[in-house]
Amino acid sequence: MIAAETVAQLNSFEQLAYIVGAACFVLALKWMSGPKTARKGLWVCILGMALAVVGTLTDARIVSYEWIVISFVIGAAIGIPMGQWMKMTAMPQRTALSHAFGALAAALVGTAEYYHSLQDGGEPTKFVMFALGLEVLLGFLTFTG
Repeated sequence: MIAAETVAQLNSFEQLAYIVGAACFVLALKWMSGPKTARKGLWVCILGMALAVVGTLTDARIVSYEWIVISFVIGAAIGIPMGQWMKMTAMPQRTALSHAFGALAAALVGTAEYYHSLQDGGEPTKFVMFALGLEVLLGFLTFTG
């Protein structure tokens, strides 16, 4: 069992990681808009994503990392060869495929969050239902579109 102080510290770190990660993403978008600062923008984006992943992995509600590790392995097995061998002329298709899988992930997370809220014993609020419904609808539409 995790002590309450540890959970509070992890939640603080998690929130800080999300805030700094979001700031990194904003800076990365700004810097990747120009050829002189694009490399710096890419590295800041990598840092932001690493912070977001580490922040998520420190969530006290995670009881098993088994599925997370399996997902990382599958993603790396697909993504690394795509990044190494895909021709630059196929980049629009690769970007579309990446967006489709990101949308599928968002839709599945929204679906899981809905079932998770039902298991907690209560009905989600109207706002939460609206947000989850929009997330699932747009996610599945983008994936299938």
